[in-house]
Amino acid sequence: MKKNCQTPPHSSMFIIVIFIMMIMTGCSGKEQHEENQYKTTISGMYGADETYNDTGVMNSDRGIVYFCDPHTGFRAPICTKINCTHESRNPTNFTPDCDAYFSEAINCTAIMDDILYYVSSPDDKGIFLKEFCRADKNGINRKVIAAFDNVEIPTFMSYEQGYLIYAYQNQDDPSGIPLDKYKIGIILVNLKTGEAKQIETGEFPYAQIVTCSVSDNYLYYYFMYNDLDRAYDYDELADPEMQEIMRRSVKMELWRYNLEDGTKRIVPDPDGYKFKNMGYNYILYLSENRDGYMLKSMGDGKEYYLADANAGKESLIQFSEGVIFSYDNTISIWKCGTDKKEKIGTYPDDRINILCITEHWVYGIRINDAESENVSCSKDKFMNGDFDWTVLPLYETR
Repeated sequence: MKKNCQTPPHSSMFIIVIFIMMIMTGCSGKEQHEENQYKTTISGMYGADETYNDTGVMNSDRGIVYFCDPHTGFRAPICTKINCTHESRNPTNFTPDCDAYFSEAINCTAIMDDILYYVSSPDDKGIFLKEFCRADKNGINRKVIAAFDNVEIPTFMSYEQGYLIYAYQNQDDPSGIPLDKYKIGIILVNLKTGEAKQIETGEFPYAQIVTCSVSDNYLYYYFMYNDLDRAYDYDELADPEMQEIMRRSVKMELWRYNLEDGTKRIVPDPDGYKFKNMGYNYILYLSENRDGYMLKSMGDGKEYYLADANAGKESLIQFSEGVIFSYDNTISIWKCGTDKKEKIGTYPDDRINILCITEHWVYGIRINDAESENVSCSKDKFMNGDFDWTVLPLYETR
């Protein structure tokens, strides 16, 4: 069966329901490699508004959870109820009965192995409570897997290798009083067993976990903080001298957590290099004299030197199955992961920011003057220089 979920234009609600069933069964990832089955990237540091994987894009808009097909750009609610109008809460309907409607704030929506996963923040239970939930792929039979009542602001979220990784930052105590040192940690949910654990990673001024990645039996996490005695209020931070102190006091650390025994340790930078990013079983380092980048495998420790990947510039590198994208005024595309590295080409359109790359798709956001739109492109086409973007209408209005 080919994974090409398309349907001819039709206004019938029945056709829409059949289309969604096709998306969530025929394109559910059953034909994907095992290592990619659980790889989902979440966009949005705080809101986690959209989730992207090789099947498509999911998001919540006005309380309704939608799925968008990257092949066609067709978007529809996950509800499969015949004749449902998919109405969200409004002045004439305070209790919608659509199966895609969620009354509480939710994020991290993703369907894997025909199960809908999401994180809920119930309105009546305070901002610190986060419920990690599952349901049938059409939104029914909702169930809380685990709940934690001391989680304030999410800073990184991803589904990876059968886990939901949810990093957070607490800036206040439960009574709302600001903390001198932010508490940071990670909620790790095993999607196969339902086991959930909270990993407390420390307390530091302005601490924030930036990114995480699972490789073999380890969880890698990278965080930054200020090496100060406490956090400062806004008036203090308005002082230029204090701003310079803040800039010089920034520290970054990469740690490794053992998923089997719960031990953790810092991962030191190689001599002459500083940590920049990680993903797809690689860690990226930038040389201290800024003359190039080095990739290091999390598995066998093998190193690949990328001397001329936008050398000397502070660029953001994004990984995708042995391919890295080097961001500067243009995007350089490199193929790595073997002894031979190859520069495939340069992406010419700086109006599109690449959000994430999956096994078969490149997702981005295109900036048009004051407006923006989400887009997708076949990864095969992208790698061959054919930048054929499909518009993804994720929201009724931007």
